[in-house]
This record gives sequence, structure tokens and C-alpha cells, in this order.
Amino acid sequence: MLDPRGLIILMEDLDHEIRRPYNQIVSLQASEAKAHLALRSTFENLAAVIAGLSGDVALLVQEARVGVDRGNRDIARSDEAVNGFRRGLDFSRGVLARAVGAVSQCTVELNAARAERNHAEVAYDAAQGQYRAAQTAYDRASDALRRAEAALSSCRAQIRTDSEGNRIYPNCSWEAGAVSRASGECAAARNACDAAFARMQLAQDRLVQARAHEQRCLNRLEVAEQARGEAVQSEQIALGGLREGEQAATAARKAHHLASSRLSHARMADEAIETARVGMAAAIADIDAVKPMVSDLKALCEKAGDILRAAQRGLVERIEILRAFDRGAGL
Repeated sequence: MLDPRGLIILMEDLDHEIRRPYNQIVSLQASEAKAHLALRSTFENLAAVIAGLSGDVALLVQEARVGVDRGNRDIARSDEAVNGFRRGLDFSRGVLARAVGAVSQCTVELNAARAERNHAEVAYDAAQGQYRAAQTAYDRASDALRRAEAALSSCRAQIRTDSEGNRIYPNCSWEAGAVSRASGECAAARNACDAAFARMQLAQDRLVQARAHEQRCLNRLEVAEQARGEAVQSEQIALGGLREGEQAATAARKAHHLASSRLSHARMADEAIETARVGMAAAIADIDAVKPMVSDLKALCEKAGDILRAAQRGLVERIEILRAFDRGAGL
């Protein structure tokens, strides 16, 4: 005889097995709904963050472009300044070369002027010696003339008177000749003295001129050396300016490179944000596409519930039939 209790237990197990997938489907439906809401909220928050970042990145791109433009202008200005300093340095070096040449030329002229002055001093000393010698010769000739004239006067003073009372004049022809010769020698010595004095004056004038020329050469040399010093200083200033200009140009290029790098990274970030924005929009669309599937799953669950409830009613009816059959069999 069929044991109704075993059949009931079997039916209860069957009911449990039928209800288990239903309960799983219902739980899955709830989980899917929560996941859908959570994912959509998360992606919407991410989309809002991306939208905010997009504005920040756009500002960074704009600032980076401004930095690149400023770097281009700074490079152009620094290059122009460097070229100007190079032209100034070339000009300063040209001036320095001319100043060095002028110093060299003035040194040569000064050496020549000093040699000329030394020669003029030697000539003047010689002319002075010649004048002193001529003066001494003139003095000796003057003394000889005075002695000859004295001898002639003494000779002429020796007048005698003879016994008849006639005056006898002495023969002073030799003394007169001596006076004539001494007078000629004195005149010649005088002329020689005058000529020596003229030569001494000429030598003195040449010495004065040589000394003046030497002084002018010395003055020109001092001016040339001063100009050379100023040219050296100007060259150093131009060289320092060139170095500063080159450093500024290097700094401008580094700043431009940094700005270009920032612009490149900003553009990459902007592109990444745009890609993320598109991805977020696609993800939200995909999430929204899941919603109808969840609704279909819900309808399926409800249909399964109806089937389960109908099956349950059928099972109850069959159990009652079996119980009635079992009771009849027992009678």
C-alpha cells in the first residue's frame, strides 16, 4: 500500500526544488536592479567628474598655448638681442684692433721721434762745441789783432830827429802787415763764430722741434692707449652682454620646451578625457540597455511564479487524490 506520508515528503521536496530557481531568479532580479542603479549612479558621477575635468584641462590647454606663444616671442627677442650683442662685440673688437694698431703706430712714431730728438741733441751739443771753439778762435784773433795794433802803434811812436833836425819815421811796414793779417784773421774768426752761432741756433730750433714732435707722439700714444683701454672695456661689456643674452636665449628655449611639453600633455589629457567621455556615454547607454533585459527577467520570474503556483495547486490536488485513494484502499 502506498504510504501517503512518503508521497507528501516527495511532493514537498519537489515543491522546494521548483521554488528554488524561482527564488534565485527573484534574488537575481533584485541584485540586477541594484547593480543597474549602482552602475548608472557610478557612471553618472564619473561623467560629472569628467565634465569638470574637461573644463580644467581646456583651461590648461589654453594656458599652455599662451605659454608656448610667450616662449616663441621670448626666443625671438632673445635671439635678436644675441645678434645685437654679437654685432656689438664684432664692432668692439674692430675698434680694439684699430686701437691696438694705433698704439703700435704711435709707439713706432714715438721711437722715431726719440731717435730724432737724440740726434738733434747730439747735433746741438756739437754745434755748441763748434760755437765755443769759434768763439775761442775769435777771442784769440781779437787778442792777436790788439797785439798787432799795439805793436804798430809802438812802432809808429818811435820817431827820431837827426842832427839836422829832420824827423826820421820808423819803418812799420811789417807791423802794418801784421795788423792787416790779424784784422783779416779776426774778421774770418768773427764770420766763423757767427756761422757757428747760426748753426747752433738751427740745431737748437731742430732740437726744440724734435722735442715737440716727441711730445706730440707721446700724447698721441697716451690717447691711443686710453682708447685701447676703453676698447678692451667695451669688448668685455659686449662679451658679458652676449653671454647674458645667450643664457637668456637658452632659458627661453627651455621655457618654450617646457610649455610645449605641457601643451602636448594637456592635449593628450584632453583627448583622454574626450575618449573617457565618449566611453562613459557608451557605458551609460549599455547600462540602460540592460534595463529592458531586467524587465524581461522580471516578467519571466512572474510567469515562472504563476507556473509554480499552478503546479503547486496541481500537486495539492494530486496529493488529496492520493490521500483519498489511500484512505479507500485502507477500507
